[in-house]
Amino acid sequence: MVTQSEASGMDPDLFVEIEHAVRTDMTMEQRERIRIVASKVLHQHQRPPEYVRSNADLISYVTYTANIASDAASKAVNAIISGITDALKRGEDITIRDFGVFFVVDRPARPGQNPKTGEPIQIQASKAPKFKAGKKLKDAING
Repeated sequence: MVTQSEASGMDPDLFVEIEHAVRTDMTMEQRERIRIVASKVLHQHQRPPEYVRSNADLISYVTYTANIASDAASKAVNAIISGITDALKRGEDITIRDFGVFFVVDRPARPGQNPKTGEPIQIQASKAPKFKAGKKLKDAING
């Protein structure tokens, strides 16, 4: 059901009409159709997040720009992240043309120092994910 807070910016008469339609004696199919129409109307009054700083912001941005439901956007974003993570675990590079390349680098074992005690320690070899921006991404950032 549409709430008043979700309907901010929506025509008040339309809000009342949607509320009335959902509360009357309707079939589930009719209520679902009303819900779909209401979500489309609400979408027209929403804006994408000003900044994309988190997973939730990215999902909101995808929801708005692709005009899809937030659960579908969430599944899409999580699938992309999982796909990139799985490929990197296998040691594969992921190239997204015009955006960049995700890849894994090997960090060799090296001597280090315990910051609390100052005693020398041996840091184990590890793998680290890296990203190299593509030309179009660099150009977009640099104007």
